[in-house]
Parts: sequence; structure tokens; C-alpha cells
Amino acid sequence: MAKQSQVKSKRKLLNPIFHLQTDEEDDNQLSNGMIKIVRRTGQLNLSGCSLATVPNRMFTMYETEVENEVDLSKPSEEPWWSFSPLIYLDLSSNVLQKLPSAIKMFEDLTVLNLQDNCLKELPVEIGNLIKLTKLNLCRNKLTALPKELYKLIELKQLFIAHNNLEVLTDDLGDLIMLEQLVIRV
Repeated sequence: MAKQSQVKSKRKLLNPIFHLQTDEEDDNQLSNGMIKIVRRTGQLNLSGCSLATVPNRMFTMYETEVENEVDLSKPSEEPWWSFSPLIYLDLSSNVLQKLPSAIKMFEDLTVLNLQDNCLKELPVEIGNLIKLTKLNLCRNKLTALPKELYKLIELKQLFIAHNNLEVLTDDLGDLIMLEQLVIRV
């Protein structure tokens, strides 16, 4: 009998496979400790976290908290001037259907991995990520690429295999630094 109650109590701790997380649960994936690491390294890996949405905390993680009282006897935990900009973002292997337009704030991003999600379209603001050198969009549900994507002239690697792309335009030629293009159906 005791074994059965242990199984029931552990079952409650398991996250059901087909349960889409709420925005709050998605935000909780990005802990304060993780934010400190991102601020120090400029790298964020949220791969395989069952995210249904991009955590809102991601877009405020570089904001500093203003304290009413400043204690000068102890050093500040993280001075804002020591923050590294986000250069690597891995959101692969989740269930994201949409990438927020606020992604444009990460202008220093060089690597963006969005493979194995459920993205149907990309925001036009993707064109603001002008330092992007690697973009992985494999295994999504994209039917088209926004023309703004072709403004990413630093892009060296573009992976768009296993999507529902109907047409690739001649604008692909605008990606003058492109060294690797992977397209498979």
C-alpha cells in the first residue's frame, strides 16, 4: 500500500507530455541564477524545456533593479557595465509557434537555433539581427521566409530543411556571406 501512495505522489510531479505550459511556467524556466549566467556569458540555452512561448523574462533580463536604499559597504552583485550582450540563443526542441517581435532587441546575436519547434512564420523584426552568422530553422512549419531575413548579410549558415516552404525567392542571393545552405523537404 505504501508503494502505491509513493507512485501517486511522484506522478503529480511529472509534467504530462502533451501539456502545453502556461506563460508563467515558461517564464519560470528562466531562473534568476540562469539570468546571472546569461549576463556574464552572453549565452542562453533553453533547448528542450517544453516552452510554448518565449519567456517574457528573456526580454527584461538585462534590466537592473533599482533599490531604494544603497548599501555602499557591500559591492553590487553585478554591475550593469559588466554584462555581456546576448550572442547565442538556443530555443530548439520546444513547441514554439511564434517568435516575438521583441527578438529585435538582441542586435548582437550571432547564433539563433530555433530547430524542432512549430513555427509557422518568422517576425519581420528578424531583419534587425544584423550580426547573425548562423540561423537554424530546421523542422518547423514555415511556409515562407520574410524578405527581411535576406538583410542578414553576415549570415554564413542557414538551415531551413524539413519545413513547408513553398518557394525560395531570388533574394537568397542577397546573403553574400552565405557559406552553408541546407534545404531538404
